[in-house]
Amino acid sequence: KAARFEEALPLLEKQARSAADPRQKARATLQAGACYAALKNWPKAERAFHDVELFCDDEALRPVALARLADLYDKTNRPDQAASARSELKRRFPDWK
Repeated sequence: KAARFEEALPLLEKQARSAADPRQKARATLQAGACYAALKNWPKAERAFHDVELFCDDEALRPVALARLADLYDKTNRPDQAASARSELKRRFPDWK
């Protein structure tokens, strides 16, 4: 909240690695991805969002990861990938937002 992304990242990465609860691990990974995106470290943000979307079993977090991927693709001027991610989001999670 205080936009201290560099300080938050080590804590979030540690939590993502060590959390026993898969949902807690996925939340920390999403938050780390958001920090990377705020710092414009696009490859690491993309990896974090992909990891949640592909490997997380929580159906509440997977659409969030897909939406963040679509936004990241927009920000990095990849409109085809953004459209694909949004299409996948609508197909797999039609009731999401």
